[in-house]
Amino acid sequence: PMPPAAAVGASGAGWGAGVGDVTVSRYVTAGGIRVQRREVVVQAAAHIEQLVDLLDSHRGALFASSYEYPGRYTRWDIGFAAPPLLFTG
Repeated sequence: PMPPAAAVGASGAGWGAGVGDVTVSRYVTAGGIRVQRREVVVQAAAHIEQLVDLLDSHRGALFASSYEYPGRYTRWDIGFAAPPLLFTG
């Protein structure tokens, strides 16, 4: 299964085939909180089903749009599992 975001190395190791570039951003907020953000680009077809299965037992989300209109809208998928931060209200 797909590893949680925290288990993926800076090289994208742990995601298997279909992994593209990895971008890591770091900054410090005005209040002194250090933030590190890691974005891993994957081929959706190779990982969507794994993510869907993982969401049965882990917190996370999968958002997808299959609507396409030339020159205006494109299809997209974005998802995550086991987020390191949780907001509740």
